[in-house]
Amino acid sequence: MRLAIVSGSSRGLGAALVARLLQPGDTVIGLARRANPALATLALERGATLEQWTVDLAAEPLAAAQRLEARLLESGGAAWQRAVLINNAGAISTPQPLHDARLAELSAVIRVGLEATLLLGAAF
Repeated sequence: MRLAIVSGSSRGLGAALVARLLQPGDTVIGLARRANPALATLALERGATLEQWTVDLAAEPLAAAQRLEARLLESGGAAWQRAVLINNAGAISTPQPLHDARLAELSAVIRVGLEATLLLGAAF
């Protein structure tokens, strides 16, 4: 049994990664602002377990990391032959000189790209 945790899992590259990781007997935990019903169907078809956690990493990175830490402790590390964390989520601000940037956009970029990445990695 293998475990994969993928942030930004509901669309684009994140959804493609999750689809690739959904193998029989394996577990994938997807973190995204919204669930992807097609991935849930694919998991059932392949005999994989998919947990889709609805979370906005720009708003609540600490809560997501705490939930992940609790989930990993609950399952016990010995349960997995291999575990991987893929930090795919991202926030993009409007390209412009820094002095013209909106502070809220910059905050979201930092929270998703740095804070959430560090916290999820520490929980993992």
